[in-house]
Amino acid sequence: MLQKPNHFALFIVLLCLASGAAGCRQSRQYPERVVWAFDTGRDVDASPAVADGRVYIGSDSKKLYCLDAQTGGTIWEFKAGGVMRSSPVVADGYVYAGSHDHKIYCLNAQDGSKVWEFETKGTSYNAPVKRKVKKIKTVVISMR
Repeated sequence: MLQKPNHFALFIVLLCLASGAAGCRQSRQYPERVVWAFDTGRDVDASPAVADGRVYIGSDSKKLYCLDAQTGGTIWEFKAGGVMRSSPVVADGYVYAGSHDHKIYCLNAQDGSKVWEFETKGTSYNAPVKRKVKKIKTVVISMR
């Protein structure tokens, strides 16, 4: 049985099924063991995004982490100016995430480099949504 840690750690127990990690039973039950754990150092208040063998998760450490879905190892981390409490969205090679520093960030999914940032004039609590609209390449929306 999983024990709750004294401080928050991201325990990846359901993601092992999504990533196809060895040793995970393909059933609707929780795996019998923790495949890996990652300590963000602070609370996590949003769901992770999983894409292309990677897990993207923000935390109150003001960081967005990119982790290897198989091992839990850190691939990269991005430091924002505020806590990252919105769930990230991964699309077309980019990661979109809102922060309590009143910005939405677009990062390169491969290396975590900042592509752009947008001042929202408010705190972003919700996951950004990416959509293509006629004659407009990309629209990213985040509500507070």
